[in-house]
Amino acid sequence: MKIPSSQPSDQRPRLEDAPLLHLRSDVLEQRREVERRLARRKRTRGIVGGILTAALLATLVAVLTISGVFTGSGPVDPDFPPIDGVPCQAGEALASHYHTYLELYINGKNIAIPANIGIAGTNLSTPNAQVSCFYWLHTHDTSGLIHIEVPANQRFTLGNFLDLWSEKFPHVDGHGFPAELSQQGWTTYISGVKQPTSYDFRTIAFKPHLLITLAYNSPSVQPKTVYNWGSF
Repeated sequence: MKIPSSQPSDQRPRLEDAPLLHLRSDVLEQRREVERRLARRKRTRGIVGGILTAALLATLVAVLTISGVFTGSGPVDPDFPPIDGVPCQAGEALASHYHTYLELYINGKNIAIPANIGIAGTNLSTPNAQVSCFYWLHTHDTSGLIHIEVPANQRFTLGNFLDLWSEKFPHVDGHGFPAELSQQGWTTYISGVKQPTSYDFRTIAFKPHLLITLAYNSPSVQPKTVYNWGSF
């Protein structure tokens, strides 16, 4: 009986096997190259997919912003049509939000700017207020602070605000819209600087922290030059 040898057999490749080994090496390299190509395609698809997803999200955000979902504004209330292109919407627009200060003097007397100009609803001065819609230009109190809240960077003027006040909210404070605002003879100050006599205050473009003083038959008025804006 032949006893198997306890010595390990020689597993080294023989010279005659070299072409086969070379062929196997080529096959493995080709396989690795295919795998690398597939991996690159997968990464490319992921990048393209990410770009397309981002583009779709951007489009969706734009649509929702225009429709008012992200701005706090809903569809225009048909009972309160646009005034000078300023609509009344179901919520306050927040994309662009800044404030301008307005003070009026008539015959030497300070005339308070009414609260709730540009805010439609009932019981607005009570805890049970029911708001129907907000115009982009509005007041919340009698401080003279005008809130300009629009879904995009659009320009509005003092004339737009006065039209809104006179046409839709003339009796919001029970006193009526000042008739003098439709007359000539006003002296205009912008941030304390007196304007020429012929200056048309209706053309004043609103911008953040602008101080507007209008004086009618009030030569001794001291226009406001500073204002405590606080968090506004």
